[in-house]
Amino acid sequence: MEPYLRSIPLPEGEFVMGSVGASPFTNRPAPTGLFEQFVSRTNLVIYDWEMTGPRIEPGLYSIQLLRLLFQKAQIPPESDSMAWLQALEPKLGNCASVVALTRPDTLSLVRRSSIGFTGVELQLLADWLESPKFPCGLTTFVAEAPPLPSHKHRTNSVAQPSPEK
Repeated sequence: MEPYLRSIPLPEGEFVMGSVGASPFTNRPAPTGLFEQFVSRTNLVIYDWEMTGPRIEPGLYSIQLLRLLFQKAQIPPESDSMAWLQALEPKLGNCASVVALTRPDTLSLVRRSSIGFTGVELQLLADWLESPKFPCGLTTFVAEAPPLPSHKHRTNSVAQPSPEK
């Protein structure tokens, strides 16, 4: 996963596109009508769109790997929350989030989604639901961290040559 930020030139102007990881949809054309959702809006602050179902499994691997690397508790693979996420995956469609400047001092958020959450938010929900201290905290931070690997001292079993006299 390599983050990137780039400019996308369109007839209406240049737009910024960013990502923190590869997507199974990279190098595919944008869905018909996607750019029309926001190109003509002059008050747009953020536009985010995803196909939520296909984002769940790659997101699970990435977040579980981060937990492992930072020696945090993982959501157990056999947990009800993991089964729930896997069952949801084929049922979820588009999720679009729009943050717009509706008045000089007001931002508004509008989300259209089959379930109301993005893939990452669903994983945070699962992390919270699996917490051993539910409803306080996330499993990642309140569950017992995995034990550190033990480092046993190795003895050098290769015979060292004796110094010549």
